[in-house]
Amino acid sequence: MENRLILHVGLQKTGTTAIQSFLEINTNILKRQRVNYIINPTRLYMAWPIYRNREDATVPVEELWKPIKLSLQHSSVMYSNESFSNIVEERPEFVLDLTKLLPENPITIIVYIRRQDLHYESLYGQNIVHGEFRKFNPSPSDDYMIFDYGQTTKVYEYSRWLNIMSDHLRPQDKLVVRVYERGAFESGSIFNDFISAGGLQWDPEFTIPEKTVNVSLDGRFIELARKMASFYKINGPKNYNFHFESSFLWVTLKTINEAIGITGNKRLFSRTERIEFMKKYEDTNNSVSKKFFNNKKPLFDESDLYSTANNEKDRFKEGECEMALILLNKLWIDIACLAKFRVLNYMRLKYYLKKRKYDRSFNTKWRCFFHKTIQSLGKRTVKNWGSVPQMENELYTLSSEVTKTECLIDEYHKFIQNDE
Repeated sequence: MENRLILHVGLQKTGTTAIQSFLEINTNILKRQRVNYIINPTRLYMAWPIYRNREDATVPVEELWKPIKLSLQHSSVMYSNESFSNIVEERPEFVLDLTKLLPENPITIIVYIRRQDLHYESLYGQNIVHGEFRKFNPSPSDDYMIFDYGQTTKVYEYSRWLNIMSDHLRPQDKLVVRVYERGAFESGSIFNDFISAGGLQWDPEFTIPEKTVNVSLDGRFIELARKMASFYKINGPKNYNFHFESSFLWVTLKTINEAIGITGNKRLFSRTERIEFMKKYEDTNNSVSKKFFNNKKPLFDESDLYSTANNEKDRFKEGECEMALILLNKLWIDIACLAKFRVLNYMRLKYYLKKRKYDRSFNTKWRCFFHKTIQSLGKRTVKNWGSVPQMENELYTLSSEVTKTECLIDEYHKFIQNDE
């Protein structure tokens, strides 16, 4: 049997983080089926600008795919990267490049698609975490930007780019399309479904990762985060990147959201807006259902679309806004008492280094120099600035004390009892 490439291309917000966690903790078990799961080939993350003809693409495609080509000499290779979902809509012909790079190896491409309205809401919520401050647009144009790297609402025309990808594959290749819905998963599990999509056998020894991989905010807190990000953008210094503040803000709101109670309602459309949005994609969904699933049934479960129950925006209930303010005040008092100025600055440094991790110009040597320089300046200018181990210890103590949600929940219940 020929060694093949199993490439999982997303889409984003279709359980990719959970799938990758599953694959990573079951790497050794996958090898029993002669499948080598590659977590992150060297510099392969840089491939997407090349496929999208970006000017900053300077590394040859052949060099980027070299680790996978070498691994294919010994076994089949599985690789999962949702960054490819930024490519499939704009340049689905990239599969033609793959067939030329791997002329002797069959290719299986796995793509999960999600009901467009739910995907749009979920992606907007993720963008909020990264400082998005635009209002949620329930009636976007066909070229409306929905993600930082150039992805637009054209990605929701599933039949167009899936057909192009399919047309460029060879007879020995496969394009496996799956629907991201619990009711559509094989055995009711996305992990069973993914293993089946890859043409592999389910092993009873597979380990299932913890359920909560990506925790997101309820709809009402997403809107609150957007307004606060907008405040930073309008009132802050020009050309300043607020990613640090946005991330810190998200953790704060998540803590309050958990303390008040998570509803699980992430809906941002009204019922009428949702119906109008989905009407635009009725034809493309029917086309995908017919070609890739060989049936005339609707591609997605739309049973909730016309239901009046649980089909409205998530809103603050009476008393929740007041409670959010009380919890926010308590949280910041805790931080003011526990987090010293030097610790907050150390957190800034760590965050900056993390963001520059994959910057080619910011190599290891320069990163070490930068780190030492910051430490030197910190010792000279900030009172009681400690060594890296001391700062890490303070940071650990801070996080364990400040983010104790149980404490906030107890305070909330006491408040409710006293208020009654």
